[in-house]
Amino acid sequence: MAVVNQIKKTIRMELWDIVRFQISLHCYLKNIAVTDQVLDSVTTLALVGEKDLSDFCDLVSGEGMFRNSQSARTALASVEKKGLIRTYKPKKGRKRISLHSDVRLSQEGNILLDIKIVRIDTKEG
Repeated sequence: MAVVNQIKKTIRMELWDIVRFQISLHCYLKNIAVTDQVLDSVTTLALVGEKDLSDFCDLVSGEGMFRNSQSARTALASVEKKGLIRTYKPKKGRKRISLHSDVRLSQEGNILLDIKIVRIDTKEG
């Protein structure tokens, strides 16, 4: 049986930080490059839930994540191509935005992320 160097960490995070961490980890594992602005905006989307696209762009620009609503909309269009969010237009109404179903997050109640990452060295000795 191989000997494994194990590092164990227990960290307490606020909801914003733990949701942001999960999105960041998803992006890392899927090799999706995102800026801090985009990471913050996707975190905001995860916390507020599905929303009208224009209202969401106003929200994130109002929070100072983007200079204005149009720059938020432009950034979100590129994020959609990367598969983090999805936009759609219902039969009646304005365009809506939500997290893509592939981005699986825990964001309610008590949250424990039990992540185990291993590397096995194939060389013996």
